[in-house]
Amino acid sequence: MTPSARGGSAARLALDLPAHLWGLAVYTVLWFAFAPHHHHLTASVEADFPLYAGLASQEAPLTWHGLAPVGYPWLLRATTHVTDDLFRSGVLLSALGGAWFLLAAYALARRFVPLRVAVFLQVLLAVNWFVLKASLLVGTDVLWAAATLSGLVLLLPAAPDAAASPGPPRARDLLAGACLGGGLLLRYASLSVLPCALAWLVLDPGGGRWGARLARTGRVLLAAVVAASPQWVTAWREAGHPLAHEQVRNVWFGIFGHSDWVSNWRWTQGDLSLTELVGGYPELFLTNLGGNLLEFARLCLTGPLGFQPEVLWSSLAPMAVAVLLVGTLWVTGGPPLRKLPALALQAWRSGPARLLLLVVIGYGISVSMAFWMARFSLLFLPPCLVAAAAVLGSRPTEGPTRTALRRAALMALPVLMLGHAITGWTHVVTHGQQPIDEIRVALVAAGIRLEQDVVMATTLQHYDVALPFRFVQLPLDVQDLTDLQQALARNDVTYLLYERRTSATGSYWPELDGLLGNPTSCSFLEPLLVRLEPPQLALFRAR
Repeated sequence: MTPSARGGSAARLALDLPAHLWGLAVYTVLWFAFAPHHHHLTASVEADFPLYAGLASQEAPLTWHGLAPVGYPWLLRATTHVTDDLFRSGVLLSALGGAWFLLAAYALARRFVPLRVAVFLQVLLAVNWFVLKASLLVGTDVLWAAATLSGLVLLLPAAPDAAASPGPPRARDLLAGACLGGGLLLRYASLSVLPCALAWLVLDPGGGRWGARLARTGRVLLAAVVAASPQWVTAWREAGHPLAHEQVRNVWFGIFGHSDWVSNWRWTQGDLSLTELVGGYPELFLTNLGGNLLEFARLCLTGPLGFQPEVLWSSLAPMAVAVLLVGTLWVTGGPPLRKLPALALQAWRSGPARLLLLVVIGYGISVSMAFWMARFSLLFLPPCLVAAAAVLGSRPTEGPTRTALRRAALMALPVLMLGHAITGWTHVVTHGQQPIDEIRVALVAAGIRLEQDVVMATTLQHYDVALPFRFVQLPLDVQDLTDLQQALARNDVTYLLYERRTSATGSYWPELDGLLGNPTSCSFLEPLLVRLEPPQLALFRAR
């Protein structure tokens, strides 16, 4: 066989991989490369996991909670038959959720763009830092986004060049409703998505006559209600209302919390209604809403690239390169700025595009009432990428120079995003992951008694799940070493685990930070472990 023939055969063999699996293959390789470095809970994304683990550990199979629907704790419990550990169950669910999300994103892209473009967009999502982070860390974000995105995809017609029909329309409607209702079992955010989807079904002129639209809406709603019935029934039984929740706590925190979870989350009020909160503080509510809408707009622009400010600010080079690449794509295939309003109007006239616009805008406004985190953006990353592909490819590329520049930019973009993801993951595992094993070894070597000894710590969210010891929170009103000694005696504490924790206004315990710089300076504390590299901490025995 000639070299050219062998090359052609290899190319055909590579192309035998189904189109919808290219991004999934990239994701799988990256997940197995990154995941072995994730041993314990980290900050931010996984801060809510102790709540889910606590609900999953209760005797009742389903327990209502105003901030956590019943679905995810039930899934954690169910998968422990495979993993024997709630944390590992969370890792497994996130990994599967990431794969599901990529498949749903590809299916969505195929409704709007050609096959090769859909494959490329799926690969971009596979190396997107936000997607990888949610798929590697434990939480509900990627599972919820995958379920919700799947429901939206099933509501849309098949791609014009699809080789096969996606199934009977009524079956698709029922499955779409089941996915959207299942999303409510994972996140209360579905309470904003489902009404937008139902409104589109009723009002979209492309859905046929009124009778047909109402019948389709009824099928989707019925399936959603049935799928979400465990949540409805549990909430009705325990809280007195099928739609009961305490999301107003998040709105309150967005207005008054100043991102200080340690000091201010405890003051949130779940018994307020949203109407009472907005009516009592209309100016503060609108100020918070306006600021968050700007953050929502920023995430719509930067989220598809997975760029996170706290990772980028260490070097502005990635952002500069990203601007250069996107600018190159715009120059070689994007429309003149004056044509953008016409393109937006054309998109609005498209029924499928209207569904995505309604859902993204409705979801964006609902989250903006409280606060934004990057992980909340997963749902609208695929629609934003599809919109970007439509805009940047709205006119043919002319000339060999422009074609070469465009290809180079398209090849460099996923490489840049992958580099950013590697940087972000390195930061998470080195700065956000606590040295649980070191602390366990030090406490065991010190002779800790499981039932009698108490460990006072500056944070509990990592330790009380991963370690079998008795932990209590260091009080926020401790101002100096005298207060600390009294707090240790009052709580009958044997060990102190101190790490510097800061808010937007500075350290929570500024007078105690000297314990890290000079751990032998305190007469009533004996240092057992001092860690100088991030995360910095010190473990003491109280004398």
